[in-house]
Amino acid sequence: MVDGKRSLFVDTSGWIEVFGKDNPSHKRARIILARAEKERRKIITTNYIITEFIGNGEKKCRLNRLGLLKAIENIAKWPSIEIVHISQESHDLAIAFLGERLDKKWSLVDATSFLLMKQRGILEALATDSDFVQAEFIKLL
Repeated sequence: MVDGKRSLFVDTSGWIEVFGKDNPSHKRARIILARAEKERRKIITTNYIITEFIGNGEKKCRLNRLGLLKAIENIAKWPSIEIVHISQESHDLAIAFLGERLDKKWSLVDATSFLLMKQRGILEALATDSDFVQAEFIKLL
């Protein structure tokens, strides 16, 4: 199994910065991903994140529909990418996880991400979302 501590988790906000050329952290996001590739780190994201990216990417990246679909295709072809498909069991665990943390404003996508990261021992997230810090991960953007 791949060492989770060497893996890099990419959140929706991370992909938005990667593909949003006018976004404030675009260059930094690209540099971080390029460094991860050079270091042969596993890049982890989920189908829930891709779904969320499809919902937000057009506006937040200023992409038209075709550009957004090309971005999704690029994610799928990214070197050393693993797109984890959230199972019914993981979905249910995330709902329970949220129910135990009613003081947090975390989304279901966040909860599935946090549980996956904890399960795999992943410490770093390419994300702008401060919820990752709240959940005790290292936010790189």
